[in-house]
Amino acid sequence: MSVQDRKQRERHARRQALLDAAASVFAEHGLEDATIEMIADRAEVAVGTIYLYFCSRDHLYLSLVIERLDKLRRHYLEIAERKLAPLDELRAASAAYIGYLEQSRGIFMTQVTVGISRIGKRLRPASKKSKPTRA
Repeated sequence: MSVQDRKQRERHARRQALLDAAASVFAEHGLEDATIEMIADRAEVAVGTIYLYFCSRDHLYLSLVIERLDKLRRHYLEIAERKLAPLDELRAASAAYIGYLEQSRGIFMTQVTVGISRIGKRLRPASKKSKPTRA
């Protein structure tokens, strides 16, 4: 094993540790309230270390979502390659998706809460206008 191989493995492991820390922070605090500082603290690294791997909190979040979805896609492809009977393939794909949801429950919930939060923000101005004013 070369030094370059070892450094590449270490870099990959550090990136994965940052993604794992981010997943737990996003699950706990939601996307809007999670900070790079919280993620760095959870990963036990300096804030600057995160910026060696990701350019922003949103980039970190999107990388996490993409990685999880790519893993699910690869799992689906493996299932398709097994040439199962249709019902068995459906069961295997369903099990893979349920596994994804169990692993990514926190990320899934942040996606839902961001959408709800945006709807709420859009509704607030309308509700303020409809309140009767007292003279």
